[in-house]
Amino acid sequence: SRASGTTPASPHYVLVNRLGHYYKLKYYRHADYWVGISRGICQHMIDGGFPKDKVVYIPNFADETPVTPLARDSFDTPADQPLILAAGRLHENKGFDTLLHSMTQMPKVTLWLAGAGPEEANLKALCRQLGLNERVRFLGWRNDVTTLMASVDLFVCPSRHEGLGSIVMESWAHRCPIVATHSQGPGEAITDGVSGLITPIDDADALAKAVLRVLGSKDLRQSLIEGGSRVYAEGYCKNHIVQQYVEFYSRIRR
Repeated sequence: SRASGTTPASPHYVLVNRLGHYYKLKYYRHADYWVGISRGICQHMIDGGFPKDKVVYIPNFADETPVTPLARDSFDTPADQPLILAAGRLHENKGFDTLLHSMTQMPKVTLWLAGAGPEEANLKALCRQLGLNERVRFLGWRNDVTTLMASVDLFVCPSRHEGLGSIVMESWAHRCPIVATHSQGPGEAITDGVSGLITPIDDADALAKAVLRVLGSKDLRQSLIEGGSRVYAEGYCKNHIVQQYVEFYSRIRR
């Protein structure tokens, strides 16, 4: 982080910076090694002049704590309608406006939107403008996103820019199928048709079609659940990632 710039150099310890997004690299140059949570972020650092042999790829893992799903009628939600979830900071980078536009093509679907941020007022105004107030629930900032995932039929990640935080891994770990745009992180991690469905960025029509495709096919939904669960277990589970960090720190310690 930027705080690394104020950390004094010392021969007694190794300084590691960890990047979770495509940040301005000038704030992160003061380090001995750099960890990127996606291969794209690692390449971003290498392209920015960081030594290739000092840049290490180690992704995030999910909160794997078992959760109990909420009742389908939580938040005054119709219990008999398909239910989808989106979550994150309410910022233009997250593409939630595109998701709201896609909702106009899914008249029987209800959306839970969890998050807070600078675009909240604009998104609520757009929701009213599009006539979606009856089918969109703004949940505010939540600390129980994995519980929400376990409660819905599908998770949607409509981001314009996404580094690859924990949200994709959480959907896989909690067996919630995912539809995501081809932003940097999800586009790298998700294999279209295997561990999720991928749509173009800012394409409300394609997003709606992908969501309806999953909701309309039990076989596809189950296939995506199994595919995501398998990918998570093989490459992103907690034990696997912790072991990568242990090996990394063992290699670089002084």
